[in-house]
Amino acid sequence: IEGFVYELVDGRKFKVKTEWYCALHHTKDSVNNNQRLFEVVVAGGADDVIAMFTGDDYAREKVNAFTIAHLDYLSNTLGLLLDAQKQLAGKDRREFAIKGQELCKPYPGLFSVLMNTYQRPQETEQTIAQINNVFLKNHKLYIPVDYRADAILPE
Repeated sequence: IEGFVYELVDGRKFKVKTEWYCALHHTKDSVNNNQRLFEVVVAGGADDVIAMFTGDDYAREKVNAFTIAHLDYLSNTLGLLLDAQKQLAGKDRREFAIKGQELCKPYPGLFSVLMNTYQRPQETEQTIAQINNVFLKNHKLYIPVDYRADAILPE
């Protein structure tokens, strides 16, 4: 059900949309909003969005491009963090931080994820969740080139 139309005693009318209808249109609208689209991708909802756009090649290609951008970022940063942990194992906190900053420099915000592993190694799932948070905070840096025209990139 899309929603309901109510009529007041004085003749005025108003509509109330169902949560389902609002969620559906919010999700469909995510293709027009780069940040929302990345949020859907990170949450694992790309397949659901693609299914909503049968016959819309532009939308499907955009969702796929954003999915690839996220997976590339995740693969690169997770690999970097795992390598850094091995490389820096046994270092004191100061040396760990100095070399860690250097290693994480290509990825803004990633250093904090590495530092979270200094004294207490984490499960990979925790690390991935933190990487995804950093990715979403910096999502404008990872918008695929073909879709940057409507994005405001940091200087």
